[in-house]
Amino acid sequence: MSKKLNIQAINKNANKFNEKISQQIEDRFGNTYTLEVSKFFKKTDIQKLIVDYVAFKEQLNEISTQVKTIEQSFFLFPILLVKYFTNVPIPDDVEEMLVVAETLINLDLLDKIIGVLPQEEIKRVNELIKKMSDNLPLITDMLKEDDE
Repeated sequence: MSKKLNIQAINKNANKFNEKISQQIEDRFGNTYTLEVSKFFKKTDIQKLIVDYVAFKEQLNEISTQVKTIEQSFFLFPILLVKYFTNVPIPDDVEEMLVVAETLINLDLLDKIIGVLPQEEIKRVNELIKKMSDNLPLITDMLKEDDE
């Protein structure tokens, strides 16, 4: 059955993006934490994540050695997933963000947090990244122009 496209119908469906799933995870030392995970990922948040990834990667290239940048890049994408799709407080500053990522990794929490994210939504992130990958050089160039 088809619905009439109106503001009420749009808002009702858009409210689904506010739905959260409560998950419990345990760290390396047996401490249990409860976190809230987005049940559905907004396409606009996925796009922001990708733009942040590109921008932060550029920042890392400027402030780190090549080896350190490669190492930190491995942490960057997962910590951005945590930032955008959970209630775990992740700083906006890339260097502080990576410190939090290392701490979560050392406590055996980062993989567990990523593991409780809805897999269908992670697939959507990957699909959007594939679609946007052709535009990444353009996004990078735009970011460089903003800095000038």
